[in-house]
Amino acid sequence: MRLQREARNAVESMNKGTDSAKECLAKSGGTFAIFKDAFQAMNEISDLNTQMATAANQQSMVAEEVNKNLVNITTIANKTTQGAKKIVNANHDIKNNIFNLYAALNRFKVSS
Repeated sequence: MRLQREARNAVESMNKGTDSAKECLAKSGGTFAIFKDAFQAMNEISDLNTQMATAANQQSMVAEEVNKNLVNITTIANKTTQGAKKIVNANHDIKNNIFNLYAALNRFKVSS
């Protein structure tokens, strides 16, 4: 009897151990799924971070190009202004020369 009782206790212990092992296996499967989902989420976040870094770099390059273009436009505008001032001065000189020439021509009278 004692042997049967000990055998029954041993069987019950083994069944409990088997049940505990099954429960641990089920929980570890659930934990694995959670870690797998977390890993996928981290990969997606990493991809998004890479995309944002690339976009920021591209925006920086575009901003540099816009800045260079603005500097070029300013330089051209300044040269245009200087050229326009020279043209105004040249026109003023031409006007004075024409006036002086007209005055000099008026000194001569042609008799008919």
